[in-house]
Amino acid sequence: MNVSDGGSSRTSRTSTPTETPKPKETPQAKLAPTATPAATRNRDSFAPATPQAKSTPQPAPTATPTPAPRPTPTATPTATPTGTNAVAATTRTQAVNTGATDAAIAAQVASEVKAASAKGADAAQIMTLAHQRAVELVREQYPNAPPTERMDRAVAIATYVLNGPEQISNLAQVDSGKTKTVEYMRDIQANDTAGKGFAGPNLDSTKGGGTFYDAYSDGTANQAFHTNFFVAAGYVAGGDVAMALKAQAANIYHETVDPNAWGQGGGSLADFAASTTGIITGGQLIQARNYAAEFEAGKHPGGANVDLLQPVIVAGFVSDTGTPAPQVAGMNAAQQRVAQQTMTQISDVRGSWLYQLATEKNPAAALPIWFFELPPLLNGTKSGIN
Repeated sequence: MNVSDGGSSRTSRTSTPTETPKPKETPQAKLAPTATPAATRNRDSFAPATPQAKSTPQPAPTATPTPAPRPTPTATPTATPTGTNAVAATTRTQAVNTGATDAAIAAQVASEVKAASAKGADAAQIMTLAHQRAVELVREQYPNAPPTERMDRAVAIATYVLNGPEQISNLAQVDSGKTKTVEYMRDIQANDTAGKGFAGPNLDSTKGGGTFYDAYSDGTANQAFHTNFFVAAGYVAGGDVAMALKAQAANIYHETVDPNAWGQGGGSLADFAASTTGIITGGQLIQARNYAAEFEAGKHPGGANVDLLQPVIVAGFVSDTGTPAPQVAGMNAAQQRVAQQTMTQISDVRGSWLYQLATEKNPAAALPIWFFELPPLLNGTKSGIN
């Protein structure tokens, strides 16, 4: 299977990759949703940002999942260290068999995403919710894990929920090996025997409406699936230029010569822009992860809670300008202000002529997309009058 198939927003199969699943462990109970923000574990304020403009859009619909017993958090068997960079001295790997815990988190997040979808959440809100709840529940279940591990797990869970197990093999084709996200997704698949971790395709009943950025809307119900695949591709590329270019090549293939996209909403400049922005978003998440890695190495005191920005970065790139930042459990007031400033900064970058020239107003992409999409449109017209 070519990685370009993973970017298709038109097909979502349920077959699983050919990798041999890891041995299953004793399943754990499903997680209950976090009702209120958890106490902040570290008062890290991330990085300075410029003041932001006011915003008024409505918040995303809130899912109402059925509470369930929570599994016991997976603890790292080490003594608690002291000092500014205490996490750097802890064991970096959690207990060996964590696939069941991550599968339980994925099932919980998937149920919340489906509930939000049923209430009319748009593609941007669905993507933000999946990443936000993944971050919150990973922090809850792995309280001693370093921030790089938490990010890898949260991206793996959100991607499994929105893209399903079938896309693991496609993401593996652009995996630089610098993160453990693909490995964690395989662990989830091995423990998701009931198939509850994948929320399914076509989650956006607004078909690109609502708070989803207009220039990325192709009029279909599946842009959360499509765009998030490329967010994950940009992340697992890990900053490797060759892998990022490979992901972009898959994007161009899908929007031009891929017959699976013709006549099904694919082959559009909106799709190309959404995919390109997805890769850029994944790259920004990697920059945040690198900052956390430097913290773990003792290079600076900030970065312990940088994973809280994961849903903020995703929301910033795919939501309309002025959309409020997600209120992630664990953020204090100062971090929430930084989150909103980050949303504004991303929106400003996205609105720049250089960024738009590379995405929604890319003349180099527009011509081949138009050229390759035209034949099937003409064929459809001819078949309708014969």
